[in-house]
Formats: sequence, C-alpha cells, structure tokens
Amino acid sequence: MVFGDWRLVQGQQTSEDRCCRRAALRSVMDACWKMGYISHEQLQLFHSETKAKAVSRSKYDTGRLVTVEEFQMLLDVCDETPLGIRDAAILSLMYYAGLRRSEVASLTIEQYDRKARLLVDVVGKGDKTRPVPIPVNARLAARLNAWIALRGDAPGPLFCSIRRGGHLTGKGITSQAVYNVVTERAQAAGLDSDIAAHDFRRSFITNALEVSGNPVLVADIAGHSDPATTARYDRSGLASYREFIEKL
Repeated sequence: MVFGDWRLVQGQQTSEDRCCRRAALRSVMDACWKMGYISHEQLQLFHSETKAKAVSRSKYDTGRLVTVEEFQMLLDVCDETPLGIRDAAILSLMYYAGLRRSEVASLTIEQYDRKARLLVDVVGKGDKTRPVPIPVNARLAARLNAWIALRGDAPGPLFCSIRRGGHLTGKGITSQAVYNVVTERAQAAGLDSDIAAHDFRRSFITNALEVSGNPVLVADIAGHSDPATTARYDRSGLASYREFIEKL
C-alpha cells in the first residue's frame, strides 16, 4: 500500500464514499496483518494515515440569525388561507419558542395548554421531554390560536397537511414539510436562500441569552443538557461585529 496513493484517491471521493472505503480498507489491512502479510508497525501507520480527522469549526461558521425584518417579511407572505395561517403558526413557533423542526412536526394538540401558555412534554433529541413556555407577548399564542380555530379541537397532530383547495387532511406533517415551509416562504418573500429552519432556533437562543443573560435557563428551555452547547448558538457577537463595521 502506498499511502500517498491513498490520500490521492481519498481526495477524489465524496465524504460518504470516503467513510465507506476507509472502513473497508481498514478491515482488509487488519486481515492482512492477521495473515502475516504486513507488520504491526505497517498496520499502525496505515490506521494513523486513514484515521478520520476532527474538523475544527469556528463559532460563526454555520448558520445565521433571522432578523426581525426578515421574520416579518416571511409572515407577510402568509395569507389568510388555511395554508397561510398554518405556516404563520409554524414559523412563529420556531422563532418565538426555538423548537427544532422535528419537534414542531411531532406536536399534538393535547400538548398545547392554552391557559398556561405552555407546550407540554415537547419531545427533543434522545426522546427527552421538556415544557416550552409560549411568550407572554402573545404574538405566538395569537397565531397558534388562529390555526387551532381553523383546525378544530379534535385530538391528533397539532399541524396537519393541507390539500389543494384548503382541505385539511388531519394527517400530521413531517420534519421535511417544516423545512419546505421555511424554504418556500423565504423564496416567496424574496429572501436569501441560505435561511434554514435551524436558523430560527439560533435566533431564539441568541435573543433569549441577550434578554436573560442566563445560559443555564436558556439551555433548559432549548432542551440542551450542556449550557456550552447553547452558547455555541449565540450569534450576538457576530451581530455586534457587523454593526461596528457598518459604522466605519
């Protein structure tokens, strides 16, 4: 095995291809060592050369904030049709409550306690559940209530798919459907295509940290077991840098 050739081939493959081929080659080399075709030192050298390298990421290299102006533009393209009312509620839930798109898709109407303005037992990563408060500013509550007035109080998924003509199916939506809501509404509003569903969560966490200054509290609301994870979502520093540059 020529390790220089390995690196050349590795550079011509996709990330998924590299993972599969790396695993296959490591198995082959392990077998070669057991059969006595290569020494233990050669085996160690090969494993060292083909070991997946950890990628160092900058704090600000992924994702971005959804600004207040951008969020309003997204809401402006949600009309008073059933689809528009539903999408406005979904977007507001991500922006004001910081839910992941999978969490939005899995919600049932039984989880929404209107009197307490609380989402009960939201299922996050690792099937961990947490309560999520609905902001007192009522922007989110108003849009959720408008959707429920249209949906009805029947048990089942909080958000359902909608057929042409505004017919509610009663069938729940998928995480991909939430992704599509963000993408299609961003396109309709003429916004950059780089807005992702998870950027709403980044925006919520950034805003919550700025208001509360309490990463432990925000981590609890966001469903993070480690406040350090929550801190990585904070984009307030980057916003400050940009504001400073604009003033130069």
